[in-house]
Amino acid sequence: MIVEFEWDETKNAVNLMKHGVSFDEAKAAFFDPLRVDLFDREHSVTEDRWKVFGLAGCVLLMVSYTEKAGLIRVISARRATKTEEEAYFYGYSTYHGN
Repeated sequence: MIVEFEWDETKNAVNLMKHGVSFDEAKAAFFDPLRVDLFDREHSVTEDRWKVFGLAGCVLLMVSYTEKAGLIRVISARRATKTEEEAYFYGYSTYHGN
């Protein structure tokens, strides 16, 4: 399966400085066979936004993105919080974040 990604380079540089995660590194989360995609109600104002939780090496990432015609546009990426890690590894039935 071919997946195409795009992002704003300025936003990528800001994200790298702020969160220590590049958008290129964040692509790995989409290829985690155990990844979890959740609809992001809070930020879906002008377009449908999603969050993916997936491993990039040994680090669990949360990547915010939109998808249009098979193209994934990365919006932001960061390491998952402790609560998000627990939900990923132990079950999302206990996760109430957005």
